[in-house]
Amino acid sequence: MTDVTKIEEYFNTNLSKLEDLENVSNLLKENKTEQENLNKEYNKLIENNPKILQEILNISTNSKEKIENLQKEKINTLEKTEKHLTSNNLDNTLEILKKNKKEYEKLVVIQSYIQNLLDIDNLSRKVSYELSNSLTNALALYNELVSLWNKKVLTNEETNQPEIPLNSHLYSTSINIIKNLYDSLKEKLIDKVKKSLVSLKWPKQIALDNHGNNEKIKNFEEAFIGLLSLKSPYEQDSESIDIKRVRLAISTLTDPIILRFKYHFMAKSLTNRLDKPAWFFSNILSTIQHHSLFLDTIVQPLFDKEKINMNTKNEFIHDLVEIIKQKLQLDLPKLIEMVKEQPNYLDGYISEALQFDNILRDTYEYYPSNVKELDLTSLNKTDENKEDNNEVKNNDHKELYNVINDYQWEGCSAIFTEKENFNSWVKIEKEATENKFEEIIDSKNAWELLYGSTPEIDEFKVTESANAIINLLENVTERYKLLPNVEQQLVFLNDIQKEIISDYAKSIQEKLNHLILADLQDENIHQFCRCISSLYYINKTLDYWETQEFFIHLWNGEDEGLFTNTIKSNNEIIGKIKEHIVDSVASMFSNSLKQYQFLKTWNLNNVESNRESEMDISLEFCEPLSILVNNLNIINSNLHSTIFRDVCRTICTRIESILFDKIIFINQFSYTGGLQFCVDITKGLWDGIFRRWFKKPENQFRRLKDACILLSMDFDSPEFPEQNKKIIQILYHSKTEDVHPLDKQKWLKTLGLSGEGNDVPIDVSGNSSKSSSYHNLYYSESSGSSLNVNSSNKLINNLTNFASNINKFTINSNTTSENNLANHEEINRGLNWDEAKRIVEQRLDLSINNNI
Repeated sequence: MTDVTKIEEYFNTNLSKLEDLENVSNLLKENKTEQENLNKEYNKLIENNPKILQEILNISTNSKEKIENLQKEKINTLEKTEKHLTSNNLDNTLEILKKNKKEYEKLVVIQSYIQNLLDIDNLSRKVSYELSNSLTNALALYNELVSLWNKKVLTNEETNQPEIPLNSHLYSTSINIIKNLYDSLKEKLIDKVKKSLVSLKWPKQIALDNHGNNEKIKNFEEAFIGLLSLKSPYEQDSESIDIKRVRLAISTLTDPIILRFKYHFMAKSLTNRLDKPAWFFSNILSTIQHHSLFLDTIVQPLFDKEKINMNTKNEFIHDLVEIIKQKLQLDLPKLIEMVKEQPNYLDGYISEALQFDNILRDTYEYYPSNVKELDLTSLNKTDENKEDNNEVKNNDHKELYNVINDYQWEGCSAIFTEKENFNSWVKIEKEATENKFEEIIDSKNAWELLYGSTPEIDEFKVTESANAIINLLENVTERYKLLPNVEQQLVFLNDIQKEIISDYAKSIQEKLNHLILADLQDENIHQFCRCISSLYYINKTLDYWETQEFFIHLWNGEDEGLFTNTIKSNNEIIGKIKEHIVDSVASMFSNSLKQYQFLKTWNLNNVESNRESEMDISLEFCEPLSILVNNLNIINSNLHSTIFRDVCRTICTRIESILFDKIIFINQFSYTGGLQFCVDITKGLWDGIFRRWFKKPENQFRRLKDACILLSMDFDSPEFPEQNKKIIQILYHSKTEDVHPLDKQKWLKTLGLSGEGNDVPIDVSGNSSKSSSYHNLYYSESSGSSLNVNSSNKLINNLTNFASNINKFTINSNTTSENNLANHEEINRGLNWDEAKRIVEQRLDLSINNNI
């Protein structure tokens, strides 16, 4: 900016209007004053510049001289150093330096020791002074002292060493000072808490809704939080500081309860009885229940306020569990000593202890001291979140409890699961169970049926011994099911329960062998049946157990089931006993057929009536039928319906075979003799006996039914169909191998037989010339005549409807509703060609002989 421009700007600013001319005189004065000031400054600069320049020159000269001197000193120092390095005194110098360094380090340590001791002594004196004046101030100063101490004894991150080494004299001196202060404070604080509890009438249940207790509860809270905030000094290998102060605070609550417990249950008192363990267990449970609300609503918030992440109720229960353990340890030797005289005492203790632990675990979610090593804080949110969000807090607690469940949970029953005590327990339990087993087996009513207990017992036809064995096993299960250790549970299962089941099966096998040797068939059948019912009930119970959660938990997954092998072994014994039952029934039936076997009327035609509807059952057949129905009634009344059905079908097959071997195949039947046999079978065997259990009993005797059809045919009747006559001729004259299988089946069906006794090959495309010749023979004379296929079996169909009165003998059978097996019927195979041929040959041979 030029001078002219500045002048213009000045005038535009100060004299832009006519009114501004009045201020010209003032502007001139201001400019004149400013000019004078500038002149003064100018004169000062002219005067001072030479002085300043001279000073700068002097400083420069001095600096130069100093630099020259320093250079000289450098040269001298280098010369001296070189001479010193070349001399022989270097080693001595280094030794001197090392000694000096050590002395210096010692002095530093001494200084640090003295300073630390002074600091500790200073604070400890203040605490001691306040102990007699203000407990609150004393506690605050003490906690400050402990914080200082803990800082001094813990490793410093920079030096990697503590300021006060743990093995130093200073450590032992200082810790003694702090411990003395700690003990003094602890005594006063505990006394304060106890006084507040006495005012609340602890250990009686505190009525929180009583307004009269509000001030007392406030006094307790103040005293308790003071004790809870009392810090203990750090010590090597000591308990966690938090746990230590929590134990101390909780002990003020539990000590009166423990003292009362010891008086009633650990001293010479009427309530201290070995036969009443439930008394002291229920006493502790009642105590926990009564004080739970107080612990949750009053004490727990004090823990939270001190930022102690521990559950008040859990720590409270911990102390009570410990006194229970002491009680158990005290009584256990006495219980073991008395086990032979009073085995129920030990059982009672164990049962109550396991139930007690189960309640603590499931109801109060108690976790014992052996899981304290868990990082409990890692499972919780920040303190702020916990204060603001109860739902998060509850979820975290559940998560914690789930983690704890993965560990080995140990309650007061852990006393019994310690190796030596556990082995003694198992031994005692095993001996007691074996003795009880012997009592069950030796009982005179061991194999008698148990009636009227439950519908299931009645249905399964359970013996008293089988029911007692199951009760015994269930009692053992109840005693060990609450054990937290699976391996120990398996010891009871494998060494006691499975052994008892195996011994029971062996005793049944021995009983079976004795019955077989005795060979008393008529007396043995019901004993055989009861052996089966016993094992069947055991098996069904084991099947049910395998579906229960507890036994599934014990199953290792290797076998088909936990009791699979046991059940298979029992089923094998059941199968053998079934065979003996069938053999006995069949033998008794067979032996009773002697008179019936060789009846003269089989081959005679001179009977009173040859009309089947007017015939009665043969008198000689009444005894076999009576024996058979009595045996079947015995079997039915002693077996479950499922087992009876299997046995009954097998008996049907055996009876059928006996009738063929002893009656049908060794006798020659006339027409009237055949009709009599059919009446005996239909009226006596089927209608009289088996229709109680089978809707169509003839389906269990298909061979016998086919035989009755053949025996009841009147070959000489003019009404006998021609085509049937041809089949009878073929049966009589042909060789079995000359008739094609398809023809056999078809012709037997034409006669009214089932035709199911013949094996028909799959490939039947090629027919032999021989079979074709019989085939042609059959059809050569039958063309043009109507075939009445069903006429030949009308007789047998009529016979099966005969349910008239049986007036020749009495059968001991119930007419009430029975277990009808119709829905489970199986159809047996009928006569084959050879058997039909044999019957026809006997009948025609008799006819030929009679004609001759």
